[in-house]
Amino acid sequence: MAVETVEGVSMGALFYHYDVRNDVLYLRLLAHRDDEVYGEEDASGSHVMRLLDDDQVVGLTVVGYWRQYGTGGDPLSQPDWQQAVERSVAGLGAPLLAA
Repeated sequence: MAVETVEGVSMGALFYHYDVRNDVLYLRLLAHRDDEVYGEEDASGSHVMRLLDDDQVVGLTVVGYWRQYGTGGDPLSQPDWQQAVERSVAGLGAPLLAA
C-alpha cells in the first residue's frame, strides 16, 4: 500500500497533514485545529490561514510543498522523506508558534 498522507503533531502545539499525492502541506495550531478560518495567499504563494473571528494567524497551507522544500524527486523515493517533512514543519511552523 502506498503512503498518501502523513500527519502528526510537532512541538506539542502544531498539527500537520501532508497530502503526498497532491504535494500539499497543511499546518494549523493545534489549539485552533477545528476553528473556522479563511486563507490569504502570501508573496511566496502559500496560504496564510486566519481566524474568522479576529484575523489571528493560526495556520499555513503550502501548495507544491515538496517541490519547494523537499530534497528533489518523488518524496516517497527518498529514504528519509518523512523525517524531512517533520523537520521542515518545525521551521515553517515556528512563526505560528511565536505569534
